[in-house]
Amino acid sequence: MRKKTVLIVGFGRMGLSHASLVSGLLGPGNVDFHVCDPGFASRLVARAILKEVGFVSFKKLQRDRNTLHSFDFILLTAPPFLRSEFLEMLADFPGRVFVEKPVFCRLSANQMSGYVLQHAPLNAVLRNSLRGLKVERVTARLVTNASFENIRKGWRSRSFGSVLHEFGGHVLSLVGAAMPDLNVFRTKTGDVQLGIDCHSRDEVRFAFSEGGLRYSIELLANRADVRKATYEVQIATSEGVVSYDLYSIRSDIRGFPETSIPEQGVNVSFYLRGFEFTRQMEAFLWGGMDILSSEQILNMEQLLLAVERH
Repeated sequence: MRKKTVLIVGFGRMGLSHASLVSGLLGPGNVDFHVCDPGFASRLVARAILKEVGFVSFKKLQRDRNTLHSFDFILLTAPPFLRSEFLEMLADFPGRVFVEKPVFCRLSANQMSGYVLQHAPLNAVLRNSLRGLKVERVTARLVTNASFENIRKGWRSRSFGSVLHEFGGHVLSLVGAAMPDLNVFRTKTGDVQLGIDCHSRDEVRFAFSEGGLRYSIELLANRADVRKATYEVQIATSEGVVSYDLYSIRSDIRGFPETSIPEQGVNVSFYLRGFEFTRQMEAFLWGGMDILSSEQILNMEQLLLAVERH
């Protein structure tokens, strides 16, 4: 197996996480890592974790197209406001590009988003189980103990540092990937009936209608009653309610095929943080890419921006 060359732009928490997954899936001896990050601490961590790693400056990548195009994979995990300039450089890049969320651009065929919950293992099971049922309403909730109101330093103190942008796209992409026929976010934001009940850095409640369905979204941060972020989707049908929390599917509908991750026998070749993280990186490395289309991802993010502007 020829060594794969991987460039990671921005070696923070997500850069470290994705690098570990790539190394675990391909094998540490089969990857030649390079990091583009001006931060001393980030470079120190990269050197300690990756052992053998090269460093390349943004200016060199700007000047030297051959160096930029020498990589098989590029993982763009720098903060959101730093990505647009780099993406412009990758218009004709022949390899695959991973762009951490939020993306805020139309992805090309060789570019993949960081919306990891698209790849939760029970999504496809739920999609199939819902086919044939008349869905009437969808409610999705995120609850986290993280607080955004008190962030005063770093890039998260800016507009991207809120529960809306940290978790909103995850919730919406989960809903999109779990619905039958992947039929959500096909409509541009201007044609969606949007209503907003609450919007602050720690709490967002909004609803939108598309295709005759009403979707209600709750994003609740700074909650002391949870240890980590929890997700719950409730799908009201004409026959009853289906509940989904990433780990199990339950319903009060007689005969509905309830199931869970252990019952499905879900497993992955390398585990870090969650099954969905491994499945996402496998989709990137092997070419499966996003579950949702680039148009759906763009419309989904435009919906979040419309909520922010309210």
